[in-house]
Formats: sequence, structure tokens, C-alpha cells
Amino acid sequence: MKFLRIGSTKLKVVVTKEEYPELLPERESDIYDKTKIKEVISDILRAAREKCGFDIEEEKVLVQVYPDSSQGYEIFITKLVNLSEKEKREVLSADNVTSCERATSVFRFDSFENLLLAARAVKCTAIESDLYYNGSSYYIKATENSIDGICCLLPLYEFAERVSEVPIDAKIERGRLIFKGDSLKKLAAL
Repeated sequence: MKFLRIGSTKLKVVVTKEEYPELLPERESDIYDKTKIKEVISDILRAAREKCGFDIEEEKVLVQVYPDSSQGYEIFITKLVNLSEKEKREVLSADNVTSCERATSVFRFDSFENLLLAARAVKCTAIESDLYYNGSSYYIKATENSIDGICCLLPLYEFAERVSEVPIDAKIERGRLIFKGDSLKKLAAL
């Protein structure tokens, strides 16, 4: 995978079809599986942040995928930071456009059992997550890249209550950070 930054708001990524065969459309049509593409784009965004410092932060981005002459793909990721809200809506409402944005949510679990069930419900997804405990409740702070609004955090609503942030008593005072980065993955393995 090769990264080429084009200014501060655009990134060109060159990948081979061997690196990411999920980018191929279904055989009979030009329809792409957006769930597979979500995982690929999440991997690419993580690698871009680590290797060349391109981070989408909380900004919505435009993702364009084109086949290239060597049977691979060129992916252009463009931050929409310089567009007005009206222009963003117009761009994102087009039929052939895919968007991506990083979303962070915090969930409060009343029991360890519900926490385990939630982790198992999302075990096959790439979600960065931290686990906090304050003596009475567990808190998951989860960050993921949603593609066209497809979000993997929805199963957590069945087992937890969404809250605005991890409380101070869970972060600093009486609480503690139990796992950092991949807590849902670690919990799903229990």
C-alpha cells in the first residue's frame, strides 16, 4: 500500500487487488458490499494515520475508489472541511458517492454479563475501544469509522445506555482504565 498526501485535505492510496480483494464488486453487477468496504477503509485510515500522519479526526470525508491499470485500485480520501454545510449535503447526496466519518460513543453497562454479551455481538468489527470501571458500572468509549452511516455500534444499545462521556469518577477518581485500544476484542475472547 502506498500513500501520497495531496495537500492537507486529500490523500491518494494505491492498493493491489491482492491486498484488498474486498474492493471488488459482486460478480454479476457493479454493486459493492459496503460492510466489507467499511472494514477496508477503516484499515486504510488507520494505516494512513500511522504511516503518513493523515488523520480524518471527527471530519466527514469523501471516499472515491477507482481501478488502475495494474489491476489494483486508487483510493482518494478527501476531507470536506472547506465546504459549506449546503455543499457537503449536495456532494454526499449523489448516488455514486461514499462518505466516511469517525464517530466516538460512550456506553454505560450495569453488569459484566451485559458487557460480555455486547462485546461478543460486535466481535467481528474493527472498533477502537477503551474500558473503564468505577466500582459499580463499566464504560466503553468506542471509536469507529462509519461508511455511509453504517455503524457497527448499534448492537451495544441492546446491552447498555449511551452516555455523553466517561464520568470523571471512572477515569480519575475511584475508577480505572482496564483495557485500552481493543477492549471489545479482548472481552469477546473471554
